Formats: sequence, C-alpha cells, structure tokens
Amino acid sequence: LRRGRAGDDDQGRLLLRGQRGKVARRLSPARGEGERGLKQRGETHGGLRLVAVDFELSPEQREVQATVRQFVDERILPNAIENDINHHLDMDAIAGMAELGLLGIVIPEEYGGAGLDFVSEALVCEEIERGEAAFRTLISVHVGLNSLTLLRYADEEQKQRYLAPQARGDKLACFGLTEPAAGSDVAGMLTNARREGDAYILNG
Repeated sequence: LRRGRAGDDDQGRLLLRGQRGKVARRLSPARGEGERGLKQRGETHGGLRLVAVDFELSPEQREVQATVRQFVDERILPNAIENDINHHLDMDAIAGMAELGLLGIVIPEEYGGAGLDFVSEALVCEEIERGEAAFRTLISVHVGLNSLTLLRYADEEQKQRYLAPQARGDKLACFGLTEPAAGSDVAGMLTNARREGDAYILNG
C-alpha cells in the first residue's frame, strides 16, 4: 500500500498473485510460477488507489529455498564453527554455491546466471545466513554490488569479460571500502578518483 492509517482494514488486505518466471536448471528441474508482482485492485480508498502485494512463495521459489536449505545443512553447517575458529575460508563451499548458480542467481542466463527473481535471491541469502553469515555477505557483495552494477552499466565487452565469469562463479567479485579513518563509513572515505584522459588516477 502506498499509504495507510491504523484501522483501515481494507488497506491492509493483501492479494495473492504470481507472475510467470523461469527456474534455473541448476536449482530446479521444473519451470513454473516465479517472479513476484504487483496487482492493481482497481478500487480506491480515501482517494488512494490500492496496490496489493503477493507474499505467497511460488513453487519455483519454494524449490530454490529447499535446495539451498539442504545445501546449508550438508555443506556449510557441519564445518561452520571450525572454519570460524580457524579463520578458514571454505573454498569448496563457495564452489558448491557456484555450482548451484547462487553466485549469479539474478543475472540473466545469457550471461551465465540463473535468471531468477529477487525474492529467490532473498530466500537464498536467508538460508545461507543461517549457516554462515560471511557467505551471505559474499553473495550480497558479489551479486549486488558488483554483478548487478555491471549488468546495468557495463558495455557488452565488459559484460562478457567480467560479468559472465562472475555469474558462473569462475571469479569472485570484491568491493574495496574500508579505510583506516573510515571503517565502513562510506561518507567518510577520503580516497578519490581523478580522470585523466582514458584513465582514472586513484589517490587514497
């Protein structure tokens, strides 16, 4: 809903609805209902048009959730505490995430991704976080900060060179942020980039 007041029951009602989507072959053998959507209810309340949101998971999304839950139970949880104590990055687990298509979950299949929707990505992150928070951060940075940026702004040559290997899990994307005086405070960063011709000079 765009706006509501306490007690406006009609404004709080939700309508279940799904739109057709695609399932990644690596996550589910079947294709079915996928991407979540909005549905205009065609009625107004207090001068506002109501928008209903579907919170019911589609069969496709439930399959994604169940698959990743099983992966976490079998591949991540048994070693999570030991890996944390030993400061060990479990590359085998990351390879397993790549094999499932999690490192390119919302990237189109034409670039090596799974081509799923953002609800599926949220479900994946929820399950991965249950087993190891660092791996959820890896997905958020790899997919959200890097791959989606390339998908939106890169030219085709850059997408083939950088995005496709990331979506397949052949390469892991990173994000440089922390500075001695800034920590994770982006607004406090002192590093700057100055363009000179076709290149940028980084200073910081």
